[in-house]
Amino acid sequence: MRRFLALLLATAPLVQALPRPDAVAAVVGDQAIYLSEVREAMSMAPAEEANASTASKILHQMIDDRILLWRAKAETLQVGDAEVSAHVEQQIAQTVKQAGGEEVFAKALQMRLGLGMSQYRVRMMRQAREMILKQRLQDAHIPRAEPTRDEVMAFYAEYRDSLPVLANQVRVSQILLKIQATAQRDAQARREAEAVIERLRKGESFEAIARAESQDPSAVENGGDIGYFRRGELDPAYEKAALALETGRYTLRPVKSRFGWHVIELLGTRDQEFRTRHILRSLVPTQSDSDATRERADSLRRVANAGGDFQELARAFSDEKASGAFGGMLGWFTESDLKDPYKSILAAIPTGSVGEPLLSGDSYILLRIDQRTESRKMSPEEDWMQLSRYAAQVLSQRKLRTLVEKWRKEVNVEVRIDGEELARKLGL
Repeated sequence: MRRFLALLLATAPLVQALPRPDAVAAVVGDQAIYLSEVREAMSMAPAEEANASTASKILHQMIDDRILLWRAKAETLQVGDAEVSAHVEQQIAQTVKQAGGEEVFAKALQMRLGLGMSQYRVRMMRQAREMILKQRLQDAHIPRAEPTRDEVMAFYAEYRDSLPVLANQVRVSQILLKIQATAQRDAQARREAEAVIERLRKGESFEAIARAESQDPSAVENGGDIGYFRRGELDPAYEKAALALETGRYTLRPVKSRFGWHVIELLGTRDQEFRTRHILRSLVPTQSDSDATRERADSLRRVANAGGDFQELARAFSDEKASGAFGGMLGWFTESDLKDPYKSILAAIPTGSVGEPLLSGDSYILLRIDQRTESRKMSPEEDWMQLSRYAAQVLSQRKLRTLVEKWRKEVNVEVRIDGEELARKLGL
């Protein structure tokens, strides 16, 4: 009896979440689509679209979804309970936060759908599992790939009149200057590394020099031996030079990385790993380097604001080559979507002007407001990345549509209520 009661209590939320025994609108394989499911989906549609056409579209979308789930089952695709649970809990946490707390959300849930939290969680688990299965099926049959230029342009030609009008837009450009050691310090560090190599040639101990003079803080303890690393884990220049050596040999010329100038000795290799020790003459930027970079950035700001060509300045001086090649242009942003501190920073810069140098990580950034507009239409020249994403989605959906039509022929699909009869039964 106790086991029966425990089972009854455990399955109660699931039973409550099942569709009521009402009319069957369609059948896909052994899966029924109930009229109540269509009614619930219709409740999410705008009031002005509550008609027979919309109801039919929703029903046929449900049929397509069931075909995908049937196919996923036929291909024995699986989704683990832990993955589903993690997804649902994350979604619920976000929704509860947006609603203003669990109590507020629970009340809204009861009023809107007539569900308690446990019932809602069961429903979410089912929906999440189905969503992940459908995505897994799609990934298996439609490889993700960037659309070609011709495909993006064809998408734009077809959909340009229906693309969203973008509101409250700001176009931003940048010049990024990395904080680096001065040329004089760089030359001095290289000369010091060359002097180390000369001492090694004369027979001095690599380990002893590393302990005494390397500017790697760990060298005092390890004599410059940094142990084994896998290929790809160290600075590319350091790794390339180390792997070009024979075991027991050191570099005959200093090697420059982002940390400074190195003298490197290869101690050993195994599988995909290699072991080295090094002597470093550091080029880690100092406060004076930071101050010099800021002054350089401010000088460029003054030139630009006095009428200098910002695009040419960006091409000539920006250390961020991707945007620099396009005159520093970062593109358009929706002002309301920006987060602080950047939202406040950009708001304070007049249109056509360059703001004060902004310290960001190991760089100073100059931001220019090229243009502000209340609304604008998308174009390939200014919104290529976004148009490319849209085009990829459309191409993917078309391929999926083709697959659904193919799979529809392999499973029994029976539409029992549709059109005006469906609308009448839904009370439309």
